Amino acid sequence: MNLPENLIQVIHQQVKPALGCTEPVAIALACAKGSSVLEGEIISIQVETSKAVFKNAHGVGIPNTGETGILIAAALGALAANPEKGLQVLENINTGLVEKAHRLVAENKVSAKYTTEFEGVYVKAIVKKTDGQAVVCIKDQHDHICYVAKNGQVLLTDEYQEKAPEKSFSLGNLNVADIIRTVEEMDFKSLAFLLEGIEMNKKIALEGLKAKHGLKIGYGYALLQENGILGRDIVDEVKMMVTAASDARMGGSPLPVMTSCGSGNQGIIITLSVALVAEKLQKSDEAKAKALAIGHLINAYVKEHLGKLAPICGASVSAGLGTTAAITWLLGGDINRISGAMQSVAADLTGMLCDGAKSTCSLKLATSAGEAVTSAYLAMNDIYIHDVQGIVGKTIESTISNFSQISKKGMGQADETILNIMLKNVE
Repeated sequence: MNLPENLIQVIHQQVKPALGCTEPVAIALACAKGSSVLEGEIISIQVETSKAVFKNAHGVGIPNTGETGILIAAALGALAANPEKGLQVLENINTGLVEKAHRLVAENKVSAKYTTEFEGVYVKAIVKKTDGQAVVCIKDQHDHICYVAKNGQVLLTDEYQEKAPEKSFSLGNLNVADIIRTVEEMDFKSLAFLLEGIEMNKKIALEGLKAKHGLKIGYGYALLQENGILGRDIVDEVKMMVTAASDARMGGSPLPVMTSCGSGNQGIIITLSVALVAEKLQKSDEAKAKALAIGHLINAYVKEHLGKLAPICGASVSAGLGTTAAITWLLGGDINRISGAMQSVAADLTGMLCDGAKSTCSLKLATSAGEAVTSAYLAMNDIYIHDVQGIVGKTIESTISNFSQISKKGMGQADETILNIMLKNVE
């Protein structure tokens, strides 16, 4: 398999539609799979996750419920028992199912805890019914069911490996120039599917502008525009739309989003920022698709170094850098300007913490999207960081390596500290 084929396969794996925040969705999916292999009434549901998954699932809205958190997501997944829907497992949840889920939670039949044994994406669900017990594990990807057992008999082990790119291929071994150059040479037909994400994510942004969900920050931006406090330039338009989409998603909207690397918010910032700039520039569908491919691949590339879920906000660092690269490329920037714009965003946003998935994520998306667009335009005027400063290295690759050290070594206890604060706040 050659490099373009490997990169296309990475894109197909990392860019998928999902309904709701992907951490509670992964929990619901594990519980749905466990429930689907059993018969009878639910006796209990036990969920164990990594710190990062627990943090992101703890306080976020669950679609079609008006509720937040892990327990209701686990109960709904087990009741729906529809794992074939993947990351859209919470689709078509009705009031009857929500009422049953409430009863399971109220009767203390659902429990959740986190473990320090696993990092990144990890969910283990133990579902007990009158028919017996099922154990399901999800690891590495939010929809990667790697283990299923029923009454002690193993039914499935690591089917994901069969779909993975060649073992000799690692996205993290490339550099930014390699990725961009390869995407430029790709056939448009192989990337056209990425355009589907534009309409999907625009639809949820328009829903957010109706001020029905979340913090209503996107709606607030629109009001400020109407009142002449904010302008209608491309930076403010991008900030308004990505924020509105995040408001709706984090507030429990029943609309799906196109994700990036397992994150709906990261899919939102890449897809909408790139699409709006491309439309302003009157770019072709081919240019849009290639810019989206650059954005998603750079996001995945950075995550190869940071990890799937990190203490640093992914919307700012990995998706923010992907968005910046894609927009600078759309503007006609060469690799020096693309890297320079990315360095500016890295210097600006590296300190943004991930304190869990929740309504306030929309504020972080506004910051990240605004800086991505601004830095891209500044780079086209050769205004960017030209030398080593702080955590910014000589190259964007060395800066990303520095991110990795900060995230994995310097912030090793950050997730647990944040979790302790979050849990104390709800006591």
